[in-house]
Amino acid sequence: MLWLGSVLLLVATVVWVLRRRRTVQRAGLLAAGAVVAAALAVAILTWPSLLVLRKIVGSLLMPTSLLWLALGACVLLVWKKSRVRVALVAVWLAYTAAGSPWTAFLLMSGLERPYRDLRPLASAEVYDAVLVMGGGVGSAPNGEPELSFSGDRVRLAAALHAAGRARLLVTSGTSVDGKFDVAEATARVWRQMGVPADAIVRLPGPRNSAQEVAAYAELLRERGWERVALLTSARHLPRALALCRRHGLAPDPVPADFRAGPAPASVLGLIPDGPSFADVESALWEYLGLAATRLLGG
Repeated sequence: MLWLGSVLLLVATVVWVLRRRRTVQRAGLLAAGAVVAAALAVAILTWPSLLVLRKIVGSLLMPTSLLWLALGACVLLVWKKSRVRVALVAVWLAYTAAGSPWTAFLLMSGLERPYRDLRPLASAEVYDAVLVMGGGVGSAPNGEPELSFSGDRVRLAAALHAAGRARLLVTSGTSVDGKFDVAEATARVWRQMGVPADAIVRLPGPRNSAQEVAAYAELLRERGWERVALLTSARHLPRALALCRRHGLAPDPVPADFRAGPAPASVLGLIPDGPSFADVESALWEYLGLAATRLLGG
């Protein structure tokens, strides 16, 4: 962080001198020279390792970062035009925040924090059924099912069954357009992992989280299960559990697919990147859904 700050200060000072080279006084030049010298010294003393530097350069060459740099350059080019400057600065700051690893970390941590210390496989609890929310599988070009972005929930469910922690696994869901049977694809993956067919219950109808939980509530009334767990992505658990409360359900939470790792510790945490944009959008979707669920009485 110190290295990046010194580099930014160095660049800003040089730009300031170049823009005012005809009007700046001798004292101003001397002050600017002192700032440049100090910033350069700090930059040299805190120069990152070659590996970190390569990562920084590589990140800056990605489309998201190039757009970020281009917006920053536009801000400098129109600095004297106050109205345009304010608008561009606002857009640049919004873009920076929307794609920053720090923003992604903070938003994801807020959703995942209550579940990060849970150890599902370390517990001795045995569940009548583990309800696994859809979204962990997709379809490969050849039509075969494959694990998706949230596929850890599928793996963890199979591991719970193998460890004797889950007598039955419940898979649910159909794609929003109705063309992909998520429940059947998940069941196929589980069978490939060694889960016997008679240990799998499929609920193929639901097309969103609200419909899934409603189907779970009906299934629990039919089967009379007493000990159940809800397995989904950690970021999705707050909203999924709020939906469960609307139906009088209180399953044990089982988190998977954690996205909030350690807090960014390098200058890369300030540079927007594609994965962070995706995480920010995914987290905001959950916050929006959670707010809507609570407004509807969750």
